[in-house]
Order: sequence, then structure tokens, then C-alpha cells
Amino acid sequence: MEKNQATRLGIIVYDYPKLTEEFVVRTVRLLAQMGYNQRVYSVQHTHDRLIDPDELERLRQRTCYLPGKGWLIFLSAWTALKLLCLHPSGLFRSLRLFFQLLFAANHRNQTLAGVLYGQYLAVNYLLPYGISHLCCIGSGAAGTLGAVAAQASGADLNIFAAAGDLFTQTQTELLVKANVTSFMLVKSEYDRQYLSAIKGIQPRIYTFFPGVDLEQYSFPKKIRVPKPPYRLLLVGGLNAKNNLPVILEALARLKQQNMDWTFTVVGGKNGEAALLRQAEELGIQDRIRLAGILSPEALLAEFQRSHLLLAGSRITATGDRHDMPDAIVEAMALGIPVVAERNGAIAELLEHEETGMMVEPDHPEELADAIRLMLEDDITREMIIFKARLKIEGHFSHGRRIADLVDIFEENNLYA
Repeated sequence: MEKNQATRLGIIVYDYPKLTEEFVVRTVRLLAQMGYNQRVYSVQHTHDRLIDPDELERLRQRTCYLPGKGWLIFLSAWTALKLLCLHPSGLFRSLRLFFQLLFAANHRNQTLAGVLYGQYLAVNYLLPYGISHLCCIGSGAAGTLGAVAAQASGADLNIFAAAGDLFTQTQTELLVKANVTSFMLVKSEYDRQYLSAIKGIQPRIYTFFPGVDLEQYSFPKKIRVPKPPYRLLLVGGLNAKNNLPVILEALARLKQQNMDWTFTVVGGKNGEAALLRQAEELGIQDRIRLAGILSPEALLAEFQRSHLLLAGSRITATGDRHDMPDAIVEAMALGIPVVAERNGAIAELLEHEETGMMVEPDHPEELADAIRLMLEDDITREMIIFKARLKIEGHFSHGRRIADLVDIFEENNLYA
């Protein structure tokens, strides 16, 4: 592409717009605010009822939803023939990539779906409309689709990968996808170091976090002094990486020490029975509320009612883990103190006793002590709250993130 020539940008996501993947929505909005002529391509058509209907319609207006897998299988021979006529070298490049991924991937069905979607996207949208660059949000299923589509159409590609994708696929599969990109974006230095250490990795790798709108997540005019019953919050649902069994043990210790508290969990409820069973065994079931998935407005209100955000963290059996949870950034912006387990990239957000409290994973006694200190030591808590907000203003504000992303894209000759 010639220098300063406007980029026709295609954004590939798997399920858009989805409330539980606010990171994806924020990234798409950032690219729109940067002025790119863009089109979003989504595999699944979300039915998220918690998004405001007007906002949902606005997000869908610039989104193209791909047909179901059954239709793609039916059309696969016609798609391949059409690609052969339009861009023969693209057909052979995409098939070569497919076989490379097939032998490297954990989920071969996902790889087959990726080649069907990728070739269909190239033939029906990318080549006819002159899409010159693909931005793939996710290195898993979306990354496979994007890599195949880029090879089939000849478009440049970048992948924006988060920890959930990076650590749950084989390094060989990740390497194959990465090496057909012009550059990659990851959310944290922790992720960047992991990706950079893979032998044979070729593209430039940048760290980028979409940030938060400091007007929406405004700092309170007056810092509240928490009073019992203390309102504790966890955002992220019952996902195993949130390490809820250890959090419940810590909360049970606090109950034994006569601390009065309530604990609200926001997010998906998969695993509810096991959590409630443990809570009942610990004698704390009456203090726990599972709020489920909330709208952005309801979640903001939940934050503002809370005295403390808890962030458990562990590496799951599949390799999934936290990188930089949105909830921690939002809490820091809102003046809600955070107590977290030290794991993954959380330490890049929180500095112990500076911008939050950090404890080692799987130590409920240390977690209980940190919760008590944060709630009862007014001087320490207020110092942490102010320093945390300053860190968000300096490094994670929405405006600053837009400027950073503009610099990264222009360094790679992508212009609005």
C-alpha cells in the first residue's frame, strides 16, 4: 500500500456485539473513532437482550453476518471454484495454510470451519469490495478465519490476541497464524513475552489495551468510608480462572472473625451448583448473591454500590488465565479499591500497597488479611484509591489509547 493511502479495513470477530466481550466492542469503537472506513464481519449473530436496542441496532448496521456452517459446506465447492477464477494463488495459499493448521491445532473442526468461512469471506466480500487490511480480534476461531481469509484474498492481516486465546492453543498453531500477519497486538507485556518467546515468531508484537472512558467511569467527588455490612464484588462470573473456591474460603475466615459482609458475583453462572454447595458447607450461602450478566448501566451501578473488588486468579487445566481484566481497570477508575491474587498480567495493573493489594494465589488466609486491611485501614485504602486513579488517567484512558493505536497503525502504513 502506498504511504498515506486510506485503508479499507475489515474487522473479524466471532460473535458481535456481545455484552460479555466488552473488550471486543471497545476495540471496534476505537477503530471507528480513528476514522477508518471499516466493516465488521461476524460468524455469529448475537441475541444479547441486555444491550440497549438502539445501541444494538447501531452496532449491527456496520456488521455483516456470515451464513451458518451448513450453508458454507453446501457452497464450499462453488466458493473454491469462484476463488480459483478470481484469485487462483489465493486458493492455493489458503489451502496450504489449512493443512498447516490442521496438523497443528487442538480443535480440527474449528480449523475446517475456518477455511470454509475464510474462503467464503474472501470471495464474497474482501475481493469484491477491495478490503486491503484485516484486523482479527481474537487468535482462536476468529484468528483461523482471518488468517485463511487474508491468504485467500491477499489482504494484509493483524491479529489482536488475548490470554484466553494465546494460552489455550498449541504454540505451533499460534506460530502458523502469527507468521501470516504483518503485526500482532496483545493486551499485556505478560502476553507479549510469551508470544515473543515462541521459536520462529516473525511479526512485530505490540502491547495495547483499549482503555476506559474516564467520563463514563468518573472518580467520585468524595471517597466513601466503608461501613459494615461491607459490599464485596467480583466481575467475571464463575469461570475457573477466577479461583472462587479460594475466595469463598477467605470470606468464611472473615465471617469467623465476625466481619459482616455480602458478596456479589457478576457474570455467567456456569458452575453455580458447585459454588453454592461449597458456600453452604462453609456456612456463608446467605451472604452470596449471583447477579448473572448485567447491562453496562446495571454493572456500573453495582460497582458504585460496592466497597471492594475481588479478583481471584489461577491458571486452569486448559491453560486459560487472566491478562488484564477490564473489571480491575474500571474499578480503579471509579475509586473502588482492588484486592487480587498475583497471577498472569494482573501485576501490570496493580502494584502491591500502591495501586491495590496483591496476594499469592491459593492462600485464603492471606487473601482474608488483605481484604480486612483494605476495608479497615482508612489511610492505606485512600492512598491506594488515589494512586490507582492516577495510574488509569496516565496509562489507560480512552483518549490516550486512541493515540497509541493510531501510532501503531500508522507505523504499519495503515491510514484512515
